Amino acid sequence: MIVGLELDWRRLLRTTGPLLVALFAYDIVVAVAYTYLNVRWLAIDGLPVPLLGTAIGVFLALRNNVAYARWWEARTLWGAVVNASRSLVRATLAMVPDPEVRRQIAYLQIAYVIALRCGLRRLDPWPEVAPLLPEATAARLRGSANLATQLLAEQARLLSVQNDEDGDSRMIRLGTFDRTLSDLSNAQGGLERIRNTPLPRHFDHFPRFVITAYGVLLPLGLVAGLEMLTPLGSTLISAVFFALDRIGVDLETPLDNTVHDVPMTAITRTIEIDLRQMLGETAVPKPVTPVGGVLW
Repeated sequence: MIVGLELDWRRLLRTTGPLLVALFAYDIVVAVAYTYLNVRWLAIDGLPVPLLGTAIGVFLALRNNVAYARWWEARTLWGAVVNASRSLVRATLAMVPDPEVRRQIAYLQIAYVIALRCGLRRLDPWPEVAPLLPEATAARLRGSANLATQLLAEQARLLSVQNDEDGDSRMIRLGTFDRTLSDLSNAQGGLERIRNTPLPRHFDHFPRFVITAYGVLLPLGLVAGLEMLTPLGSTLISAVFFALDRIGVDLETPLDNTVHDVPMTAITRTIEIDLRQMLGETAVPKPVTPVGGVLW
């Protein structure tokens, strides 16, 4: 996630610059041909430039709202993971008498959020997860198709063994843990849905085609009034639309391991720090800080 206060023009120009340069060159050709070569048929006075621009702006606003909704939903689901992780370990500390089992549950939960983050980013989780698990557990779970789900199941198994007393007390304790684990599973399902279900490709291809066509037609509608200033005005207007289009493209994939992602590494590190401190540990890792204006 980009958190720097200054706009990184280099990053923006890498994505929109080549096409804008091509349009600028085209605008210069139109302006020179009309102004100095007297090619008057290039000017299309009846071209509804303002109407077309308004229609494109409305469509881009709609697409960007949908894209931001996906980004914000992903961030909200990660917030639910943070809350449920704290609740799970807090309940474990209160209801599980064995200190070693408490530690195992907390470390399994840390491993779970790391596995979830790596799974969403299509990265190998084992370099980070293996040190957090007992060797027997790591050997048994290695090769799992969905490691995060298996780690939730491992926690459920441990908690059920620790609550083996009879009567209503056992059911209440198991119900508490089950609700929290279900909250984690539901949040995971929502994140996987966002990751595995991209927006329809029309939301990318159609705006880009329309904006490019608008950029080609725009100097023809402006050249009669602006003449040699046409490249400046036309390219500036086109740059606004291309920037809006790029914003939507960047936001619609919030879990793809890019600079526009939800900051999953920072979130999982926060969870790890919180859970370890809840166990009473003092040697905890430092929070993730932005690098080059980007928080991962």
